[in-house]
Amino acid sequence: MEPTSHITVLVKYTGEINQVCFKMKRNTSMKKLMNSYCDRYSLHFNSTAFLFDSRLISPNLSPFQLNLKDGDVIDAAFHEDCIEIKVKGQNGFEASYVIRRTDPLRNIMDKYCLHYRLNFDAVGFLFDGRLTKPEETPYKLGIQNGDEILVMLHMSACGVLSFRMKFD
Repeated sequence: MEPTSHITVLVKYTGEINQVCFKMKRNTSMKKLMNSYCDRYSLHFNSTAFLFDSRLISPNLSPFQLNLKDGDVIDAAFHEDCIEIKVKGQNGFEASYVIRRTDPLRNIMDKYCLHYRLNFDAVGFLFDGRLTKPEETPYKLGIQNGDEILVMLHMSACGVLSFRMKFD
């Protein structure tokens, strides 16, 4: 679709059920939508974060550049409610995600595995040397802005045993 066509985007605020619908051109900067949303709810622009697919949206980008589709939902949140987490794999894959402190880590775990084509059941996500559970939140684990989560391949007991037996 060409970038001059229109798109309908929904914006949902943290913890709210209602969504606000915006119709805009695909080549218009997201700043226009962000300003309009902040004005509508008397929010300060610099205190509000807009996220799509757990990634912070740059005001300078357009829906076309973000690859937004008609009906996609953008999350709005207080900037203080969001943190950026770096996820690094032992294979060198690295990504950064913005997540609300109260959202389950499964959101970024699934996205990381999908992006790098990893089997979710074949990897473990570690924070501070401890295996994390998908339902745990950054708030519960004490994860701060800029912290890292490491992704490690699981080693089965049989795999370790056979490895040891080979060299004994």
